[in-house]
Amino acid sequence: MLDRLLRRKTHETDPVCGMQVDVKKPAGGTHEHDGMTYYFCADGCRRAFEKDPDSFLALKTGHVQSSKTSANLDPTAPITFRAVDDPSGEGKFVDVEYQCVCGCTPGARVEADSAVAGSEHCCCGRVHFAGTNAEDQIRAYMAQRAETNMDEDVAPYVYEQTEVTSPSGKTIPVSYAQPLHPRK
Repeated sequence: MLDRLLRRKTHETDPVCGMQVDVKKPAGGTHEHDGMTYYFCADGCRRAFEKDPDSFLALKTGHVQSSKTSANLDPTAPITFRAVDDPSGEGKFVDVEYQCVCGCTPGARVEADSAVAGSEHCCCGRVHFAGTNAEDQIRAYMAQRAETNMDEDVAPYVYEQTEVTSPSGKTIPVSYAQPLHPRK
């Protein structure tokens, strides 16, 4: 009995995405709210929580809401992408990535002078294509998945287009699709 009382919790649940977080080394840091410390799997989850903690917490009990509810507060909010140039300086590619609310950092590599868009499909169901023909390629990809009901649990999707500029000045078109009912 005393042994159980002396043992400290090693993991807590991220109140935004529901992932388990190591309390000794929380990748997304911590945030204090109403005398409680909350642990985060990624900076994006912590920032979302800091903006409106009460939307992620059940006020009556003080317990964390289910991850399905908290991640769905605004499942189609615009995504802010960033472009990272090829670190070798050779300009062979640009990586286009974003911090997903589920805690992941999906990235798509865009090869220089390629007509094929790079793509990434996040675990929560969000997907983005970056590069030439990104919009056509994401539509074809999503249509193929719809034929086999691969995303039936998260559909329907909302489609958006944007562009991002790398530090070297390369402008990359980005098309993305967000499910109305993300997995996380």
